[in-house]
Amino acid sequence: MSLILGYANKDNAIIMSDGRAGENGSLSEFYNKTRKINDNIIIGFAGFAEPIEFFLNHISTELGTEIDQYYIDDFWEIMTFHMNNKETQLHLKSTFIIIGRTSNNEMYTSIIGNSTNYILEKHLVTSAPRICSIGGTIDEKIINDIYIKNITQYHVPIKECMQTTVCEVAKLDCSVNVNCFSTAI
Repeated sequence: MSLILGYANKDNAIIMSDGRAGENGSLSEFYNKTRKINDNIIIGFAGFAEPIEFFLNHISTELGTEIDQYYIDDFWEIMTFHMNNKETQLHLKSTFIIIGRTSNNEMYTSIIGNSTNYILEKHLVTSAPRICSIGGTIDEKIINDIYIKNITQYHVPIKECMQTTVCEVAKLDCSVNVNCFSTAI
């Protein structure tokens, strides 16, 4: 399993993952499950690495040479189109956190995948920052309680709060490790 955390305020966003993933039939402890699509969109994923990498490479190819011109609403359209395909759902069995800006410079957090029954759940970031998480094998409420406790340590940088959350969850959930990776916009 994986642990993916998202954080966004009106101007900035970060997605962090732990480093554990199944890759090429073996286990990797240092696998980055976050990607920066462009200066407007970041993504993190939980699921099997190989089919997700294939899927994301396909999406990048579809975006083509104009990849840097896309906004999150364009990316949602492409993702939901592909995620609505039953064959894709069976092959991926994955969930994605997608955070980014619209062409109007509005920041959104979103989740789509097997944990949402492949329905896009999106939330506008208003005056208060938004957090989201996917993955883990322990109760989602426990993960979210740990995350909220850490993220409200206002004197600590957000990235450090997220790293602390990954480490604390890893103590309770053997499917999560303490090796952290992140990407930001």
